[in-house]
Amino acid sequence: MVRARDVLQPGNYSTYRNVRAVLFLIVFVDSCLFIGGIIAILNPTEKDDFEIGIFLSILGLVGVVGGIAGLLGRRKVVPLLYVLTVMHMCMLPLGIIMALVLFTGLSDYFMSVEQIRDAEKNPHRLTW
Repeated sequence: MVRARDVLQPGNYSTYRNVRAVLFLIVFVDSCLFIGGIIAILNPTEKDDFEIGIFLSILGLVGVVGGIAGLLGRRKVVPLLYVLTVMHMCMLPLGIIMALVLFTGLSDYFMSVEQIRDAEKNPHRLTW
């Protein structure tokens, strides 16, 4: 098993680690949003709680799926991650910090994931 620290340069490893931490945070926040939406659907106290619960649960589920796909290194979810990042910017100040990390480091993160995968295929050839 190849460690990311052994494969990546120090600056790239820092970006890789930061983006990965933000993606974990997105999965956590959106799973809480999904659970809150399900609770609002099951126990509506106001007139609009059912509709809001459906909206929150769909939004949370999309965020969890996008965050997990980003953690797995799927490049196809980049537009979804950008939309999720804009959505999370409403959570001041944490959302702004998350957005800055993702907007500046997401492309480097995916390149780092590809370097790690290449190093796992060819363990004798380190990239730097």
